[in-house]
Amino acid sequence: MDNENDGAIWRAFVLLLAVLAIVVGVAACGAPVINSSGLSWDNSLWANREAQRTERERLRLAAETRQAIEREETARIMSDNMMTTIQWLAVTGGIVGGLAVAGWATQRSVAAWAARPHRPVATNVNLRITYEQAQRLAQPHLLALPGSRLEWVDGDGWSVVSDELQIIKPLLLEDRQRNV
Repeated sequence: MDNENDGAIWRAFVLLLAVLAIVVGVAACGAPVINSSGLSWDNSLWANREAQRTERERLRLAAETRQAIEREETARIMSDNMMTTIQWLAVTGGIVGGLAVAGWATQRSVAAWAARPHRPVATNVNLRITYEQAQRLAQPHLLALPGSRLEWVDGDGWSVVSDELQIIKPLLLEDRQRNV
C-alpha cells in the first residue's frame, strides 16, 4: 500500500469523526444559525427535548403520587373495615359467650333444683285404729253424707262409703288426729 492512500483514509476517518461530532453536538445542544441579527445558537431542539423529558418526569411523579395516595386511602379503608369487623366479632363473641355462660348457669341451677327434695315426702304411717276410734273420727263426714257408713277398704283403710251417691271417701288422719 502506498502512503498517499493511507493518509487519505486517515483524513476521511478524521473528517467522518468531525462530522459525527458536529451531528451529535447539534442534536445535543442545538445548531448555530446565521440570520439578519448575526450568528446565534439555535438550541430549540435541545430545549424541546429537555421540556419533554421534564414533562414526562413530572407526569411520572404525579402518577406515582396519585398511586401512593390511592394505596394509602385503600389501606385506611381496609384498616377501618378490619377494625369494624373486629369490633363486631368482639360484640358477637361477648353476646354468644354471655349466653353460653347463662345457659350453663341455668342448666346447673335447674339440675341443682331438680336434685333437691321439693317437698317433704309424706311418710305413710300405718296406724291400726279400732272401729270405735275411726267412728269417732269419721263422725263429721257421716253427718255430712246422710245414709253413709264406715267401712274398711283394702288399700285405703277406713273409708266413708255412700251407696246412694256412689262415693268412697278414705278417712285421712291429720297430724293432730294421730295423737289421739
